[in-house]
Amino acid sequence: RMISRRKRTHQGGEGGGHWICFSDLMSSLVMVFIMVMLFSMYQYYDMFDTKTEELLKQSQLLDSKQAELDSAQAELTAAEKNLALKEALALAQQSTLDELKAQLAAQQSELDLAQSALNSALANLDDQTTKLNALVGVRSKIIAELSDALASANLEANIDEETGDITFSSGIYFDFGSAELKPEGMSSLNEFIPLYFNVLLTDEYRNYLSEVVIEGHADTNGDYMTNLDLSQRRAYAVLSYLLSDGYPYLTSAQKETLRSITTANGRSYSNPVYREDGTVDMDASRRVEFKFRLKDTEMISEMKKLLETMGQEYITIGGQDGGAAASPAPDATVEPDMPGEGE
Repeated sequence: RMISRRKRTHQGGEGGGHWICFSDLMSSLVMVFIMVMLFSMYQYYDMFDTKTEELLKQSQLLDSKQAELDSAQAELTAAEKNLALKEALALAQQSTLDELKAQLAAQQSELDLAQSALNSALANLDDQTTKLNALVGVRSKIIAELSDALASANLEANIDEETGDITFSSGIYFDFGSAELKPEGMSSLNEFIPLYFNVLLTDEYRNYLSEVVIEGHADTNGDYMTNLDLSQRRAYAVLSYLLSDGYPYLTSAQKETLRSITTANGRSYSNPVYREDGTVDMDASRRVEFKFRLKDTEMISEMKKLLETMGQEYITIGGQDGGAAASPAPDATVEPDMPGEGE
């Protein structure tokens, strides 16, 4: 066919054959171009698919990384919350620790104060114990010297070996129901008083002596106020006699000392003397007592309280003040057939 076409082309002349060859060339070129375009498009789509697949993979990888990042962020947030909780707990514990330290400091301060008070109390206890021992020794020595003096003078008097109280029957000094000193009562006082105050007012004991008490006592018969007046007037009569200008058995200095330390008290029948069977001994109840008190007697009482509060057993102190008469019996009866001084 091509040969026939070429023959026709040649037959048609030179010009017609030239354009046929050019169109074939152009057609070939177009075909080549189309083939190139198709190939390029194929390569482009192939590359597009590849890139798309790579992008999908990268997207999946990014999603995975994002998930890991989110998980890590969540863990970080939880860790931050846990850390914040621990910090809050640490602050609370620190606050509690500070409070405990403050309480401990306060308790330590209280303990120091208590220790200081205890040390002071112990020092005071030692000081009071020393004074107590000295006072007990002084009273014991005074009582011993008074006992010896009374025994040497053969005076009929009772002396309490614990308190030093000296008791005389009122019959020695006064008639029944009277407050006027009898001559034999004055004679008894003239013997007793110099002995008594020569012991108490010596240089060894004078600074310890706080008070001398002359007490009048009555029996339990009669009116209380009448007996109180009688017992008071009797005590007053004794002291008045001792301090009178005409009493020669005490020096003026001793009398001046007596005026500053001696009192006269009436006790009515507030402290009667009882027999063993619980009845009142009327004769023994009508009496005159001479008592002396040493300085710091109150300190002895406070000393006993202090020792008791420190868990010590009750301490009986030989120098404690007190009357010589026994304690009243609860069922004591009054002898109705004996008249009382107040009647």
